[in-house]
Amino acid sequence: MQRSIPIYDRVFRHAFDSPETAAELADNLLPSRYRRRIAGAAVSVSAESFVESDLRGRFTDLLIEFRMQAEPRATVVSGGGRGRRRSRGGDDHALYLYVLVDHKSQPERWVSFQLLRYIVSVWQRLLRDNERLRRLPEIVPVVLYHGSSTWHYPLQFSELVEGVSGGVQHIPRFEPLFVDVGAMEADALHGGIRTVVALLVLKYLSRRIDEQAAAVLLDAMHREALTPQLQAFYEPLYTALLEAKEEEEIDLLLAQARRRRYSDSEEALMTYGEQLRTEGRQEGRAQGRQQGREEGREEGRLREKREVLVRLLSRRFAVSAADQRLIEASDDAGLLDEALDEVVVAESKEAVLAKLRR
Repeated sequence: MQRSIPIYDRVFRHAFDSPETAAELADNLLPSRYRRRIAGAAVSVSAESFVESDLRGRFTDLLIEFRMQAEPRATVVSGGGRGRRRSRGGDDHALYLYVLVDHKSQPERWVSFQLLRYIVSVWQRLLRDNERLRRLPEIVPVVLYHGSSTWHYPLQFSELVEGVSGGVQHIPRFEPLFVDVGAMEADALHGGIRTVVALLVLKYLSRRIDEQAAAVLLDAMHREALTPQLQAFYEPLYTALLEAKEEEEIDLLLAQARRRRYSDSEEALMTYGEQLRTEGRQEGRAQGRQQGREEGREEGRLREKREVLVRLLSRRFAVSAADQRLIEASDDAGLLDEALDEVVVAESKEAVLAKLRR
């Protein structure tokens, strides 16, 4: 299990990295004017992320391309005394949807600036890969926010620039679409079962699950007959809920699963929960073994320093049993290093041993 990847990132990528679910995600996020444009388009999802590596704990992104066949253009062909209209195929054109998912529970001041940078990076890549490109394709940026706090920062980029008024032409006026997944209602979501369930899980990962929310989520998961493929899709979602939610919220999910006789959900929550607990115990034991190895190596380094100090001190001064016990009792590597440095220039044994008595 990839614990190092943020939970939201894992759920989002797992759910929406296929063309089918990515298209359904767009259908839930975009205004109607765009939904009409992309109806019937060929869909592809970029495997490339444009978010800097040091920000991927806070954001994940998804670039979805909708490639549409242009309407045929009519040309007039002369002949026979009057013009004849003949259809000429148009060129394909594309619309890109860039979805930026905010992992934070708090709003992000610079999200519009970050999106603007990422969109320029996408355009740069497209220009690099297609030298014949004459116009840049439209990219629709969407902030998919699922934090619990109210968003209070401006989304209009020009509002982030000091002293800019509405009439200034040299500052981009750029504002992404903003969708708060927490405000999405289950009955307003549309698409296949995978898309609807994934959006609900994203919603409740950062919001408390009460009895009603547990019922809504479980009913959504069971609106179709459970297949092996659907069960495999649900596994990372159950695991994410078990990792993110409090014990009483999981108990509510279990109680609703029993009440509704969703034995598969009850079994999954109990099985994956036990797996997480087992992995936690194993991880704890592994960390304990690693800590033990590190402590063993540290003790070995200390023992070596003590032995060297006794040997060097014995070459210059008479070392008693009490002196040797003092050195062997020292477990401070820094003080031992100071004593080793002192033994080279010390005029007396006491000057060396004084370093260990501090």
